[in-house]
Amino acid sequence: MEKYLRIVRSYQKFEAKLSREQYLNRHKDVGSANGRAAQRKIARLHRKVANIRQDALHKLTTISAKNHGSIVIEV
Repeated sequence: MEKYLRIVRSYQKFEAKLSREQYLNRHKDVGSANGRAAQRKIARLHRKVANIRQDALHKLTTISAKNHGSIVIEV
């Protein structure tokens, strides 16, 4: 569980970078080379954050499945 929390905290630095890139992108002309490059950087950071979250969730569920016989979700 501690390892999972360390992974989740690790993506926070990327979220700070993402916030900064989005802030800098606000005055770029739509369709310009600089605007497209900025959008690619933003998309890359979004992809990294999504992959880190997905990896952390996968690791958490794998650990839970290995350590417990069955997992039940009540509705």
